[in-house]
Amino acid sequence: SRGVSVSLALALLLLAPPPPGAGAPPPASAAAVAPTFEEMWSAWVKAEASGDAPAAEVALRQMRRARIERNARTVVARCRASGINVVGVTKGTCGMPQVARAMLRGGVTGIGESRFENIRRLRASGIDAPVMLLRSPPLSLIEEVMKTVDISLNSELATIRELSRVAERMARVHDIILMVDLGDLREG
Repeated sequence: SRGVSVSLALALLLLAPPPPGAGAPPPASAAAVAPTFEEMWSAWVKAEASGDAPAAEVALRQMRRARIERNARTVVARCRASGINVVGVTKGTCGMPQVARAMLRGGVTGIGESRFENIRRLRASGIDAPVMLLRSPPLSLIEEVMKTVDISLNSELATIRELSRVAERMARVHDIILMVDLGDLREG
C-alpha cells in the first residue's frame, strides 16, 4: 500500500519539541557522522564569544538543519504509524537544497514545491528524490514538468490529457493527484 501522500511544511516546524529519547546518546555501535546538537551549540557559543561571526553563522545553520531533520523524522514516524507517506515542502524556503536534504534525511518520501525555478534549483543541486508540483502545471510547461517533476496536482481535464500525451511520447510515468475546484478558486 502506497498510503496517503501528505504535504507538510516541515521547514516551519523549527520549534517543535524533540521526540522522546532525542537527547539520549547514540548507541556505542553507531558511527558518529555528524556533530551532536550539543557540539554544534558549543561551537556557536565559542564563535559568538570570540566575535567570529562567520563561524557562528555556520554553527547556526548546522543547528537549524539538524532541527529540520529531527522534526521531519518525528512527523514521518507519527504519520507512518497510520500508513501516511510525508512529502516535505520547500516552498517556504524557496527550494533550498539544504532544507530538502535535511527533510529527506528525516525520512520524507519526496519534496513538494510550487515554483519551477525552485524545482530547477533542487534538481541542479542533485536532489533526485520524487518531486511533487503543488499546483496545476500550465500547458506551456508540460514538457518541463515531464522532465523534472514526478507528481503534479491537477484540476483541468485538458491539462491531464496533455500530460498523458507528452508522458506517452517520452515513455515516462507521471503521477497526478486530482483536485476538485469547489468554487473558491483555490483548487482544493
